[in-house]
Amino acid sequence: MTTIIYLRTGHAYRIDPGVTLAQVNQELNTTADRFIEVPLDPAGAAVGAGTPGEGQAIKHLFITPDSVSHFVVV
Repeated sequence: MTTIIYLRTGHAYRIDPGVTLAQVNQELNTTADRFIEVPLDPAGAAVGAGTPGEGQAIKHLFITPDSVSHFVVV
């Protein structure tokens, strides 16, 4: 199962398979005004062309509740 986080900017990243969507949601729900760190998939975080950092080793994403558009679990 892969969880993809979509930001309001339209960029999408794969979350580390060891982190559940419930864990990320819990962190987002407990903080409204600070960044939380989300580890990204070590096998490749970028989902598609045009995603910032594509081809580079992005290991973590720092997000706020307002920066997240939605999640997709596939």
